[in-house]
Amino acid sequence: MESFGRRVAKRRADLGWTQQALAARLGLSRVALSHIEAEMTWPNERTVTLLAGVFRLEPHQLVAATNYPSAKVDRARETGGLPRSP
Repeated sequence: MESFGRRVAKRRADLGWTQQALAARLGLSRVALSHIEAEMTWPNERTVTLLAGVFRLEPHQLVAATNYPSAKVDRARETGGLPRSP
């Protein structure tokens, strides 16, 4: 299972973006993004959706097969934030 934070960091690096550049696209501080990448905090469902959008993924693709908390995924699905994976 891949680390969610590492997946975000790798996608960001693959695009050639700094933490500051991605954070600005998301409306977050660089420190908040750094904490997500270091897994010091988990992003909420809205932030996962925004991250997925800038990476041109569906939210469920971004969190699939990572250590992102399944309870957050389940809660997001209940509220319509993350669709079920196929």
